[in-house]
Amino acid sequence: MPTVSDCLRNRAELYHVRHQALYRAIDQPHSRYRRPVLVRHVIDRLMGLDAVVLQPDRIWLATEEEKVAFFSLMAPSLPRERLPHVIVGQGAGGRLRLFPDNQPVGGTTNGRVVFTYLVTAWETEALRAFVQHHADVLRALPGWALRVGLPQPLADATAHFEGAVRDELTPLRPELLAKLK
Repeated sequence: MPTVSDCLRNRAELYHVRHQALYRAIDQPHSRYRRPVLVRHVIDRLMGLDAVVLQPDRIWLATEEEKVAFFSLMAPSLPRERLPHVIVGQGAGGRLRLFPDNQPVGGTTNGRVVFTYLVTAWETEALRAFVQHHADVLRALPGWALRVGLPQPLADATAHFEGAVRDELTPLRPELLAKLK
């Protein structure tokens, strides 16, 4: 059964579906989406859903397993350890978690890969880190696009975020590198 929560100023209702049978049916019995979340995370998830729904022609990958299988086909020369990752835990109990950013990845029928990134704040550090973590994957693919989703309050800041991505993807010019040294 879904639980119902009132939203901001009682203008809407939020339904949280967390029935175990539903998640077993989609082969995700331990999905983190079954847990209740803060309102700001709900907004992030709805933005992600919008990004996916607005591009129905894509084949969307949501889970770590789907993304790993997809990239092993799309970029077979790229070793698994070069995929975006973090290590969760320490020592022998540590686990390699691939694609930890939980952003949807879409594929097209012509082989182009679409990465999504949902901006949640004015700062560009998280977006820059996302691009850096995906750099090896981007280099290994024949074609790709990065779709950056902005919330309404940041809609006028497109150039700000495009500049951050461009800075991360543009190699340093020799004269700039000399100045930095």
